Amino acid sequence: MHAMRPSSSVLLLSLVLTLAACKGSEEEPLPVPDVPTTARLAGKVTLQDATRAEGILVALTGTELHASTDAQGAFLLEEVPPGTHELTASKPGYSSLRQTVALSAGDSVSLSLTMKATRGRLSGLITLEGASSSAGIAVSLTGTDVATTTSAQGRFTLEDLALGTYELVAVKAGYTVLHQPVEVKEGISTSSAQVLSRLRGQVEGQVLLEGAASPQGIQLSLTGWTGKATTDAQGRFVLAGVPTGTYEFVATKDRYVVARQTVEVKEGGSTTVTLTLAHSRGRVEGQVRLDDATDFSGIQVSLAGWSETTTTNAEGRFVLEGVFTGTYQVVATKNGYSTPSTSVLVQADATASVSMTLERRYGSIQGRVTLEGRTNHAGVRIDLVGRTESFTTTSNGSFQFNRLLPGDYSLQATLSPYETVNLPVKVSLDEYRNTHFTMSLLRGDVTGTVLLEEVAAGSLDGTEVTLAGTSLRATTQADGTFTLAGVPVGTYEVRASRSTHAERRASVTVVANQSVSVSLQLPRLRGQVDGQVVLSDGGELSGITVFQSGLATPITPDAQGRFALVGLPTGSYALKALKEGYAKAEQSVTVSANATTNVSLRLTRLPPPTFTSIPSLAVQGGWVTLTGTNLGDEPGSSQVTVNGSAPAQVISWSQTRAVVRMPYEVPPGVQQVVFKTGVPQQTFTAQVRVVAQKTLALGDAWGLGVLPDGTLQHLADNSVWGNSPASLNQGIVSVAAEDYYGMVLKENGTVDWWGYNIDHIGDVPRGLSGVVAITTGYGFAVALKNDGTLVTWGSVDSPASTAPPGVTDVIAISAGRNHALALRADGTVVAWGNNSHGAATVPQGLTDVVEVSAGTVSSVARKVDGSLVTWGTLSPERPLPQGLTGVRTVALSRRDNYGLAVLSDESVIAWGESTTNLNGSRNGLPPPVQTQVVALAMGSGHADAVLHQDGTLTLWGVSSDGMNTLPPGKVLRVPAR
Repeated sequence: MHAMRPSSSVLLLSLVLTLAACKGSEEEPLPVPDVPTTARLAGKVTLQDATRAEGILVALTGTELHASTDAQGAFLLEEVPPGTHELTASKPGYSSLRQTVALSAGDSVSLSLTMKATRGRLSGLITLEGASSSAGIAVSLTGTDVATTTSAQGRFTLEDLALGTYELVAVKAGYTVLHQPVEVKEGISTSSAQVLSRLRGQVEGQVLLEGAASPQGIQLSLTGWTGKATTDAQGRFVLAGVPTGTYEFVATKDRYVVARQTVEVKEGGSTTVTLTLAHSRGRVEGQVRLDDATDFSGIQVSLAGWSETTTTNAEGRFVLEGVFTGTYQVVATKNGYSTPSTSVLVQADATASVSMTLERRYGSIQGRVTLEGRTNHAGVRIDLVGRTESFTTTSNGSFQFNRLLPGDYSLQATLSPYETVNLPVKVSLDEYRNTHFTMSLLRGDVTGTVLLEEVAAGSLDGTEVTLAGTSLRATTQADGTFTLAGVPVGTYEVRASRSTHAERRASVTVVANQSVSVSLQLPRLRGQVDGQVVLSDGGELSGITVFQSGLATPITPDAQGRFALVGLPTGSYALKALKEGYAKAEQSVTVSANATTNVSLRLTRLPPPTFTSIPSLAVQGGWVTLTGTNLGDEPGSSQVTVNGSAPAQVISWSQTRAVVRMPYEVPPGVQQVVFKTGVPQQTFTAQVRVVAQKTLALGDAWGLGVLPDGTLQHLADNSVWGNSPASLNQGIVSVAAEDYYGMVLKENGTVDWWGYNIDHIGDVPRGLSGVVAITTGYGFAVALKNDGTLVTWGSVDSPASTAPPGVTDVIAISAGRNHALALRADGTVVAWGNNSHGAATVPQGLTDVVEVSAGTVSSVARKVDGSLVTWGTLSPERPLPQGLTGVRTVALSRRDNYGLAVLSDESVIAWGESTTNLNGSRNGLPPPVQTQVVALAMGSGHADAVLHQDGTLTLWGVSSDGMNTLPPGKVLRVPAR
């Protein structure tokens, strides 16, 4: 506190105050001190809204006295002149305080003062977005309890505000909150103008149309909000930025009822709406009449494009309720009547009226009748069965029925002697039903039998039977019968004719629906042939034979060469005249009915015959071709014998070639062939090497045998390849077999096969002929031709499928597993194929060989003395006996490494490996029956067989269990040896 020098008036004030304070005291007065001349003024100033009152300026107007309050608001003014003074207190932010104080000299006065803060006011304008009234907005200042609300115009005023900076807050439900800084100044009324924006959300969803129509383009709005939207093709929509609040959602589309729904839009949210607009509907009513009736009920009424229909009542009235608004064609239908239509406009909640009349519709039948066998078709009565209408046809057969109600009718046409015709006809509205038909004469049948002279029963087919005056014809069956069906009634002539017989005729009368029978016999047409045979050299006319085709017994001309063929059936014949030593004479002749045909046959003398060639090899039972010149057209007394045998069977004979069968009884080896001619008698000789048949062969678990008649016997029933086609099962000479196929050599020197062609074994070289022996291995086959050459074929992967080039003079062949052997006429051996075990390396200097056999990994050769030479990989288990001789035949297995040999006593020995399978059976053993063994067969599997002299078989080995021996009474052919 700052003291100031008191003025005289202050002192006076102090004095007055002091005296007043002492007044009334009953104490004795003190002695009078010195009289003061100033007064003293103290006090305390408080602030209305503050606790600290420091720094308030206190002053006495008109003096220089002033003071500043301390923290407690106290102040002191000294030496105040007596008098009346105006005390002022001031502080920024507060209203200045003024108070009059009277002081006397010597007064000491204490004052208590309170200062009020300076106040301002705040006014402004706040409006609501989109609202017509802005009343009720709550306005406040943050940090104070001052608040007010706006008027309808949005105006507000806040009074008695402390000066300073505030945050103005304006709040109204559904609108954004306003936060705005404001400053209140002394004496200034602050004005604020603001707008509260609405809170917003969105409305989305889907609006569909009744009846599954496309919902695109539906108009959408919210009552009280200007925004709008339309639906897409799926009916979906979004109304975005919608102020919060409750609205009426409105969906509209032309011809549909407006849909409304209350929705509430929330701040930041999405309100979903799903609606279906119902079609706006109206009503159609009316009356439909029939032009020929009084009862109009049952007429069906429909609207084109509208699914619902209705029917009229007896007065013809109808009503269609709930029809979608729009334009329609009203269609009225009733069977038998026209179907009119008219346009009608259906409006919402309104009734459209219509009136219509249906006219009766008819059909008709028209047609034409044709009468069989007539050009004038008049007189046919046509009736509608069950009705009174009838019609008689005109000359062209036409008829007609009009104004017929639709339905099914039956026409009946009658006229004697024709079959009555009943014809169903369906009549439709507004249609001319055309029908054309033919009336057939009543009919019967003609049956019978035609016999032929000199034609046996069962061969009477082919005679033509006709009915005169008609196109009917028939051909007799094998028993001579015939039928002419459906013959119009009447009398006819039946004719039976055949080119080889005389025609015969018979009269018949045909009765309706009956059969008449007739029997005819045709005599054979005949003629005669007179002929003469002449010789070119004028020789003796004896020994001549004339053959007529179709006649088994030849004719012998007389001494002058004349002959007559009497009573020959008509036709063409071939005549042939033969005389040994002369070329045959042939001529065609035609025999005519009841006529004689003359013919002359000239026989030309042949030069002496010559013998040209014979193959070097022939197989027992196979065909052998001898060539020459002037051999004659028939064998006559000529004959061929081999090794003194009976004459060989002649297969075919011509001037240049004679084919005979090599007799089965001729043994193998080089044999002499004798060819003796008849006229002139000459003898020709030649040599041929005869190759033995192979009448037994084994595959894996099956086998083949050749029976004495040249057919096959299969030795397994369960093997697909063990059953050859029937076309191959005849004329068989030799056989071969492998795992999956069989092969035969036929008597004519050709090769056939069947089975699985897995190694191209079935690709027999085209044109292969003249074969005398065959053999097969794994994936290859070898054929020996009658000129001593080889032909091989099979898999390209088999080294044995190609024989060495230039090998000739071969007389025997044998195929092993993967290699082959060929025996040449000079007793040497040629080998080829897989030589990994040395089986195809023939020992150097090996000669005098008469038989070879190729096995799995080894080979064997039988020499002239019956000794055996082996090479390749030999099993040490059972070696060949030392010094073995007298072996008659030998064979090696193509599956295992062992062999069999037939000794001179016709017993069998085995050598090489012997194996035992899981069931205890052994391989590589001699046969259980060893008597009179003449041939061996070792298969590609674990089975072996021997052929006995009597043609019976013995089978043994593991794989033989599934094989069959020969049926009772059957034996195989045993080749001569």
